[in-house]
Amino acid sequence: MSDNVTLNPGIGGAVIAADEIAGTKYQRVKLIHGDDGVNDGDISSTNPLPVVGDVAITGTVPVSIAAMPSTPVTGTFWQATQPVSGPLTNAQLRADSVIVKYDDAILDSFSRVKVSNATTLFDAQQEYGLDTRTTWDASANGTIATPSANGSAINGSNAVGPTNLNSGMTPITVSSTNTHYAILQSGQYVRYIPGKAHNIYVTGVFAAGANYSASINLRTSTSGSPVLVTALQNDWNVDKMDGFGKCPVAIDFTKIQIMVIDAQMLYAGRVRVGFDIAGKLYWAHYFEVANNQSMATMKTFNLPVRLEGRTGATTTDFDIGYFDSGNGIFLRTSRTTLGGTIQFECCSVQSEGGSEPRGYPHSSPAGISSIAVTGRRPVLSIRPKATFNGITNRAHIEEVNFALRTLTQDALFEIVVGGALTNASWLSVSANSATEYDVSATAISGGESILKGFAMSGGGTGQNQVASLTSDKADLRNPLVLRQIDAAIINQTNISIVCTPFSATSNITPIFNWHEQTN
Repeated sequence: MSDNVTLNPGIGGAVIAADEIAGTKYQRVKLIHGDDGVNDGDISSTNPLPVVGDVAITGTVPVSIAAMPSTPVTGTFWQATQPVSGPLTNAQLRADSVIVKYDDAILDSFSRVKVSNATTLFDAQQEYGLDTRTTWDASANGTIATPSANGSAINGSNAVGPTNLNSGMTPITVSSTNTHYAILQSGQYVRYIPGKAHNIYVTGVFAAGANYSASINLRTSTSGSPVLVTALQNDWNVDKMDGFGKCPVAIDFTKIQIMVIDAQMLYAGRVRVGFDIAGKLYWAHYFEVANNQSMATMKTFNLPVRLEGRTGATTTDFDIGYFDSGNGIFLRTSRTTLGGTIQFECCSVQSEGGSEPRGYPHSSPAGISSIAVTGRRPVLSIRPKATFNGITNRAHIEEVNFALRTLTQDALFEIVVGGALTNASWLSVSANSATEYDVSATAISGGESILKGFAMSGGGTGQNQVASLTSDKADLRNPLVLRQIDAAIINQTNISIVCTPFSATSNITPIFNWHEQTN
């Protein structure tokens, strides 16, 4: 190079490599490396300079990876069984046992393979609005929704409903004021069947906005008062749903989600909570009770589907799941931004493994009681008691049927649900029944007339008229239940036989028969 320097000018000598910069020559030096007294060779592409520690890199660095050679592995693997590809050999098929490992998502709470024979115990969708007649109860800071095909409860900035008929979503809104709340709750407490997997599905938008914290909670009253067991998202023991577990994406509760609760229950069994994303169920957290604690999981698992917003001094919490104020399982999203709105879309409660008739049959009134009817009036009504054995009555009155014996004059009969009775005097059916009845009311107003027919006097000889409210002619859709959110006003929905004579006086002898689920 022209910048090089020749030693011994004039007579010639060795040439020294150099680089001239701004009139000054800098000698070029070739590096070797090694410890003291050791030559580890010249620095080259095949013998690079060793680098120890972190090196900051800016810009783009091309990287290529050579093919990795296969490495034989011996010893004990981390899992007991290994995936098998290709067909099994004849010897393998004839072996004593072939281990089949199922993904946990396809097993029910008793580790049985899920099959498509789940029995629906309760479900609701809001195609025509929020049905507060028989399906839902709502409370906005103490204001209770009135019965309507698209009901709502509104109290200032606290509101439940009405449903948006375009999206089918029902908003639950709570204000920023401390102690304010808004609650949407199924009218019935769904009856859990011991020994069956109990599944709850709830869809909606579960966070009121960004910057929320999420937790999965178990509430129990086995000690005599409610106690909350909370698992924050970072403590979820199956999948934190942050994109680094089995679920490949981080869950976002400001987007619509499908939450799944699966309970082995038996009041000592495992309870699982997860989320279905892109058609695949990912379990997030398990509550394990058997062999871990000395007390039952909770006091009862006969509970409602519920969504609740409640503002405290520093946070607003939204709870979504299967719970009431004393017991249950739910997701909670919390924000320090006070107030907000979540959305409810759809829900289903199912029993895996079928459903069998349970409980006890009952009838009223006792004896023969003929009522002289001169105008439209109720002749017999039944409704749930407020309490049964000293406990808030969550029994179901189902499979109601009736019989009428009519003398003197023909009459029109109606079956009316939810009517307001005048001069009613309610009597207990018996100490072993969760139902009370009335034959004293002189008038009825409102309610839904769900079945009508004619009670024929038969020319004075009398004729029985029998129909089942669960037949094709009429369907209660939901059982008669006590309608009450926590300590709010009790609504004891009644069902009445109402008769109107065609003329003069018709003497009616009524009977109600029904089935109660109390166990």
